[in-house]
Amino acid sequence: MSLSSETRPCSRDRSLLAVLQVDWRNMIQHHETKDFELVIGEKEESIFVHRIVLIARCNKLREKLGQTKKKLVFKHLEVQAVKTILQYVYSAEIDVTNAVEITPLLMVSYEFGIPALRSYLLQCLELLITQDNVCKIQ
Repeated sequence: MSLSSETRPCSRDRSLLAVLQVDWRNMIQHHETKDFELVIGEKEESIFVHRIVLIARCNKLREKLGQTKKKLVFKHLEVQAVKTILQYVYSAEIDVTNAVEITPLLMVSYEFGIPALRSYLLQCLELLITQDNVCKIQ
């Protein structure tokens, strides 16, 4: 007889998931263990990341990472949008409060291959768009 997760008292403890999430969020600060470079924007800013994290979380990057060992260049993406998306990639958390910031985030989520995040951002856009900010969204 199989028990559902609701009837198993020790199954899916949310506090354990929260600890895991904090640990992964902290990984973004472990600069000495980062092994891959993303070169972002027209000014070619370098952002160092953990290759394995990108492979695990970003469908399109997984393919590209198999073709290169050192770095990927995305001159058409905004640095702050990439940093925000990387925070999501590491922690599964993202804070979007402004409709204007969503377009660059959507571009990164598409380029990296994160469809669940893209869907979430589109929902946020629908909620945040107003007559006052619609012309500001690019």
